[in-house]
Amino acid sequence: MAASSRTETADRSGMVLIVVLIVIAFLSLAAYGFSDLMLVEYEATKLNGNRLQAQSAAESGVALVETVLQQDPTLLMESGGLYSNPALFQGRPVSQSTADAELPMFTLAAPALDELGYHQGIRYGVENESARLNVNILPELESQYEGAGIALLMALPGMTEDVADAILDWIDEDDEPRELGAEIDTYATLDPPYQPKNGPLESVEELLLVYGVTPTLLFGVDANRNYMTDSYEPDPSMIAAEVDNTDGSLNLGWSAYLTIYSQESNMNSLGEPKIDLNGEDLEALHTDLLEFIDEELADFIILYRQNGPSPDDNPPASRGGPSPSIDFQTEASDEGKIGSPLDLVGATISVSTGGGGSGGGRNSRGGSTRTIESPLTEDPFTTGPILEILMLETTTTTGETVPGKLNINQCPAVLLQGLLAAVNVIAQSQLEAVAGVGGGAIADSEEMEELNFQLVSDMLSMRAPEPTGEYESQGVATWLWADGLVDLQMMKLMMPLITAGGDVYRVQAVGYLEQGGPVSRLEVILDNAGTSMRIRSWRDLSSLGKGYTPEMLGSFVTE
Repeated sequence: MAASSRTETADRSGMVLIVVLIVIAFLSLAAYGFSDLMLVEYEATKLNGNRLQAQSAAESGVALVETVLQQDPTLLMESGGLYSNPALFQGRPVSQSTADAELPMFTLAAPALDELGYHQGIRYGVENESARLNVNILPELESQYEGAGIALLMALPGMTEDVADAILDWIDEDDEPRELGAEIDTYATLDPPYQPKNGPLESVEELLLVYGVTPTLLFGVDANRNYMTDSYEPDPSMIAAEVDNTDGSLNLGWSAYLTIYSQESNMNSLGEPKIDLNGEDLEALHTDLLEFIDEELADFIILYRQNGPSPDDNPPASRGGPSPSIDFQTEASDEGKIGSPLDLVGATISVSTGGGGSGGGRNSRGGSTRTIESPLTEDPFTTGPILEILMLETTTTTGETVPGKLNINQCPAVLLQGLLAAVNVIAQSQLEAVAGVGGGAIADSEEMEELNFQLVSDMLSMRAPEPTGEYESQGVATWLWADGLVDLQMMKLMMPLITAGGDVYRVQAVGYLEQGGPVSRLEVILDNAGTSMRIRSWRDLSSLGKGYTPEMLGSFVTE
């Protein structure tokens, strides 16, 4: 019996040992699983923390641009400007601390242009929205000069007349389709059917709803929106079946040429309202002008406002002599409204003197009539600097901002070509209106195309994206005339469409860590045209991938 009891006791002890070992094994597995889970959670938390740091770094890049845009323009240019400034915008650390092994940094990237004015690679800076064509201004331009809006659209690579008509039909207010366009009858046949906007675009991407516009046309082959065609993106030749892209002008698609945000401030460099040359209080206008120009020119402007320009077919009786004294009680005439300071260049006015009063009103009776010639002669060398002052300090429009003009210093070549085609339409329209013939059409002339091509080439070779030093005069669009690229008449035709400035900026801010890891990409539109800066658009592009190599982004190297 004793031996049997000892055997049972040993068996029970062995079973307990086995159970204990099993429990220990399970506990070990549980501990390992917990440890592994904690490690995964740690890595996930670290990754999420790095992602948040990258996002904060990208936001810091946007904040830097907001700060820089509010600097004095002179200080901004001394620090390298906004257009291409690697020292300010590439590989910038969020802090100067060297203790953080994962230093957050940011880079600001924008599309670069090659010497021919085509998109090629990136630069380190921000993009002026006025370097893009504002689609929403086209219906008004088209209503004033039939064919001008179409001419601007037709310059886009891959654009066809039917798609251009469809775009204008989508934006204009009526339901009447253009000759090759599309309105409600066309969209009603689609699956699913929908109605055309018949109003301004709210985003460029909205163009995908326009009949005939495809993702390939709008975005090209730049799938990750980094302003380049990468090796893993479709080869540009792949879209040849849809459009001709042999020159690569459609690599980035129409979205790289178009905007809905462009506008510029109607303020001077001090942030004060510009002098309105068409203001009703002529005495106050005269006083304000004397702060920037001499009395002779100020007097001429007031007399121009009161009398209007001399008719070309009605030469005055006499010329020369001092300007008559100004009667500020004489109101401005409708004929004296100034379209731009260019109207004053080479202008003459007929003024009645003596007999009926002391001023230049058209209602003066008696006395003689003589001509006063503008102090602004048609010599660009002498008039250019004064005209520049007038462009910077005066305006002919009311309102805080001026929308939609095209920046000739920074826009791509295809938009310059479209601009000249539109100006050709406007010129023909004005000539035909004078001749009593309605309508306007684009001249299909090899000579005109050759002249436009040469002018675009000259503009590209002579322009400065950010005028400084010897290019300072290019801060106003009239440099085209002052530098002899166009004549005065051509300059006047171009003036309503162009600018050398613009105060809305596109920022693509890339946030990352110096040692690698997550990358955050933000595309933000900053509007600095009004009295206070505002954000017009904020998009997170991070889901499209990193987009840039570490070498492109740059790193922070401490000494």
